[in-house]
Amino acid sequence: MEFTKKRYQAFLRIGGIEGHFLGRVDERTWIVRFHLVQGDQITKVTVDNNELMIHKDATEREGLHARLLEPSNNEKRMVFLGKGEAPPQEAGSILEVLLPSYNVQKEVAIRVEQ
Repeated sequence: MEFTKKRYQAFLRIGGIEGHFLGRVDERTWIVRFHLVQGDQITKVTVDNNELMIHKDATEREGLHARLLEPSNNEKRMVFLGKGEAPPQEAGSILEVLLPSYNVQKEVAIRVEQ
């Protein structure tokens, strides 16, 4: 994995695996969570240069998608709780990108723009 951030863009590259070994899987689901600073606004998300619609609710969806999880006043105080969990009220939003059944030999490139 390689993460870079330049002013108003963030890039995450997940490299494909190489070689063959016992127990290797052909597909993997990735759940990528970008923890934003309070006030950050996301304008565009792409996966392998394909723009995703950014859903602004916590509804579970099938397939490749992105959703913005806004801070909530729930009792959970940890920011790294996992898939679908909203951040605490004092934190910034979380952009969650779900990449289901991705070929592990393929490189994945995610770009987020503010």
